[in-house]
Parts: sequence; structure tokens; C-alpha cells
Amino acid sequence: MKKYIKSALLLLIAGFLGTSLTYCTKLHENPKTPELPPITHEGKNTFGCVVDGEIFAIPFETSHIQCEYYFDKSKANYGTFALIASTGNMQNGKGFTYHNYEGVFDTGFHKMDRQFFNNKYKRRTIISDATSEYYCTEEMFGSIHITYIDTINKIISGTFEFDAVNENNNTDTIRVRDGRFDCGKFIY
Repeated sequence: MKKYIKSALLLLIAGFLGTSLTYCTKLHENPKTPELPPITHEGKNTFGCVVDGEIFAIPFETSHIQCEYYFDKSKANYGTFALIASTGNMQNGKGFTYHNYEGVFDTGFHKMDRQFFNNKYKRRTIISDATSEYYCTEEMFGSIHITYIDTINKIISGTFEFDAVNENNNTDTIRVRDGRFDCGKFIY
């Protein structure tokens, strides 16, 4: 009988320790590693890219994505395209801005740089965080590939990559790769 009680007590202690260790392990698991959203053409309001090897993605649930595409030929701003994405306020977040006032009229590749005409931007690309802003320039630039435009359902999607320089320190540069966006219900 003592042998039976001793065995039962040992099993009970082993079960308790196993449950406790499993619970402690779950408490200390790393939070989910950010992933790039898939490349889609469905208006899912997704945005992501790799900045110097680190993923910058905006989860759909907390998306701060604004997309403007003016496709009405009768308007003065016809063809203007803007994509703005951020993780929250700029005191502790990251942000991306692309404006093309030159005209996006169909799918295809467009230059990402910073150009002025009559003291106004023609194109500009900025990626920033709480401490720095990085700009594309004439020397450091990239491209955005508009892969899908649906003016009926107001969807615009594409991919991008570029290099940019810190405006306050021209030796501080970043590389942005594997960029993708899928915007639905854009403003027009």
C-alpha cells in the first residue's frame, strides 16, 4: 500500500511540474514575429517592406493606411497617386509616404525620388521613425510598380523598392526591399 501511495504521489508531483513548466514556457514565448503581407490585388489594406533587413509591416487590424488615387480625367489632379502608411503616432512609430503628382495613369513602373517643379513636389518618397527621416533623391532612388488598378471597386496594388538617405546626415542611408501594398476604397 505504501508503494502504491508513493507511486501515486510521484506521478502527481511529476504531472504538476510538467504543467508548471509548460505554463512558464508559454509565458516567456516571444511575441509573434512580424511577417510581410502576401502580394494581393483584393483591396485588403495591407502594407509591408523590409528596411535594412527588418520587416516593417502594418497589421490589417491596426492599419493606418491611406491611399489616394485621382482617376477622373475631368479633374485637375488626374493621375495623382499618394500612399501613406504608419504604425501610429510618430513619437514612437514608423511611417512611409509616397506622392506622385506627375501622373499614374495605368499599371507599370514609376520612379521613386524627390523632384520639384515650380517650387512644388512632382514626386517624393519618405520613410521615417521617431528620430529620422530618409528621402529618395536624384542619386538615391527606386521604383514603384503599380500592378493592379480597379477604379470600379477602388483598389490599387503594387510593389516597390528604393534606397534613401537621411536628410540631416548624407552618410546615413537605408535600403528598402520587398515592398508591397494592396489598398482598397482609395480616396479619389
